[in-house]
This record gives sequence, C-alpha cells and structure tokens, in this order.
Amino acid sequence: MARSPRTKGEEAGTPPPAVRLVSPFSFVEEVYNKGRFDWRAGEIVTEPKTIALLKQRRAPIEEIHAPE
Repeated sequence: MARSPRTKGEEAGTPPPAVRLVSPFSFVEEVYNKGRFDWRAGEIVTEPKTIALLKQRRAPIEEIHAPE
C-alpha cells in the first residue's frame, strides 16, 4: 500500500493541532509494562505526544484543524 503524501506539518516535524480516530484503536504496551491504551472511534486527540504516538503506531486517524 502506498503512503499518503506528507502534509506541511509533517515535513516540519510538527504534529497537527488535532486528529480524529477513524475507527477504534488500542494496543498493549509491552516494553515498559504500562498497560493497555484504548481510543474510541470519533475521539478527538489534541495532545501532541499522544498524536505522535498514534502516528507511530499507525492508528487510523484523520487530521482536523479546528477541534470541536
């Protein structure tokens, strides 16, 4: 599958102001034993560290520019 083109924010290394989960997403953190992380479909995330984590884990997200 081809990667989506980078947006202006990705090129500069800055995360978007907010993202929305397209479908439910979860994972179990096994390296540091920090537990299970879950997000609901439609949930809006504005925390830059969480956005970076979701992108790193290839979560199904879409960028939004004005959080609701």
